[in-house]
Amino acid sequence: MKACLLLICICLLGKVGFAQKIKSDLEKENLKGNVDSVITESVVNYSDSSLKKPKVVVRLISKYNQNGNLISTVLYAEAASNQQPVKVSYFYDGRQRLLKKIAYYENGLVHLQSLYKYDETSSRVEIRNYDNTQKLINFIISYYNSSGNVTESAGFSADRKEIWRQRYKYDKGNTVGIEYLNPSGAILSTNTMAYDALDNMIINTEKQPDGKSTSKIYHYFNYDKKFNWLSMDETDNNGIVTQRRITYFK
Repeated sequence: MKACLLLICICLLGKVGFAQKIKSDLEKENLKGNVDSVITESVVNYSDSSLKKPKVVVRLISKYNQNGNLISTVLYAEAASNQQPVKVSYFYDGRQRLLKKIAYYENGLVHLQSLYKYDETSSRVEIRNYDNTQKLINFIISYYNSSGNVTESAGFSADRKEIWRQRYKYDKGNTVGIEYLNPSGAILSTNTMAYDALDNMIINTEKQPDGKSTSKIYHYFNYDKKFNWLSMDETDNNGIVTQRRITYFK
């Protein structure tokens, strides 16, 4: 229930007006077809079904535009300290680059506002996060390759001190490795991933510097006609199954 340096090459290509690919949200989420909306629910299936019926503990409603990008999400989480649903609205420029993201509660109180700034080729993206008083909380700088995949990200405090850094590796468009580093460059942990023939992640292994590792295995069952999965469970998740209802533009 929990979940951006080919910089020199990109900059050189930028001198001749090169513009890299910008991945849509549907591509990032491996959703196939002209998806309109997705309702994702985490459902607890109790071992003794005669005593308790399955219970939805998290519900996420996602709405997309015709370009495959999110325009809104609504998150209902039973475990959240604030029981109000958290809504997020997304705003884009003419190239479908995300410019602003606003998260707010049902009563209209803004929880978080994120502003996005791009370089000429969209290979460097800066995200600045503000609280409901417009005070800068932190910011993130990410670098992307020509395929639209993030290669390195770093998080900074409002006073520009680096807090964390991540590096990414890809194979056939899928993220197969992430390194988590501290500000001094020491590796804190690494994750490696594997995928099935439909590009769904089936295993995610986290390895610590001392050699200890833990793995999560994902099992998908039930698919729609577009080969998008409709049900998924994972190891050590307390009987929780993730279910999706997907609708498409007509």
